[in-house]
Amino acid sequence: ALYVKQNGEYYYYIPNEIYSAMHNILANVYHKKIINVRTIPSDLRGDHTSFINIFTGVGYKHLGVILYFLLGIEVDQSKVDSAILYYEDKNKNLIKIDNAAPLKQKLLELIKKTNLLEEEFLIVMWEESGGHTLNILNVSKDEITGELRFETKFPIIADKYPVPALVIITELISRGHKISESIDWSIKGINRTIRAIDEEKVKIMNNFGKNDGKTIKINNKKYKVSALSDNNNKVDLYQLKSNDSMLYFRPSGTGPEVRFYIFGNRDTH
Repeated sequence: ALYVKQNGEYYYYIPNEIYSAMHNILANVYHKKIINVRTIPSDLRGDHTSFINIFTGVGYKHLGVILYFLLGIEVDQSKVDSAILYYEDKNKNLIKIDNAAPLKQKLLELIKKTNLLEEEFLIVMWEESGGHTLNILNVSKDEITGELRFETKFPIIADKYPVPALVIITELISRGHKISESIDWSIKGINRTIRAIDEEKVKIMNNFGKNDGKTIKINNKKYKVSALSDNNNKVDLYQLKSNDSMLYFRPSGTGPEVRFYIFGNRDTH
């Protein structure tokens, strides 16, 4: 969390708000091209300013795989199999990632299409609980094969290390940028949990599994149900998407709970 004193008053911001605002300022004001790698339940209010959005399961065991993929670092297959990895295409569809090649190809296609081969890309890897890691990627060409690849001159950290992000947001605030003006407050994000023992968790997941790929109606609002799974096709999380809201839920791995993450219009969510 972050307390910011502005106009003589203190304001309290949670990680979702801090990071989304920071990314939006960097993209809109400083024209940074952001490879936005976030856990699926994290705040979506910075997605629209990102160069590409990549979504993962909860935890750095998922986030770190993406950085290794882009830099050509070998990842143990068991870690890839258990990871939940998707990227968002131009139509907002989620495309599953089960190896490095398609992701690198898609990203390089976008870079060439937008003529950004000389650009420095800011890759941010973050989660709603406060973890944040960043690095700077450049595109280089192999002198022998001519193949394009990503490289960085900075240490490769694939675990949570939020210090650079906190330094950056502090610097941006000192320059006069305001978190309160940098994210869309008409969208509200809330987390909720309900108690559920293992048998109840299974029942909840199975009930929604029957509706995977279908549209259901809840309180006169239509939601498209999508199951999000790891690369072993084990469903870990469900997405319910309406025309103005997004809801995710997953069983907790640490206690007898099911966790809900809801993003929607502040007045109607």
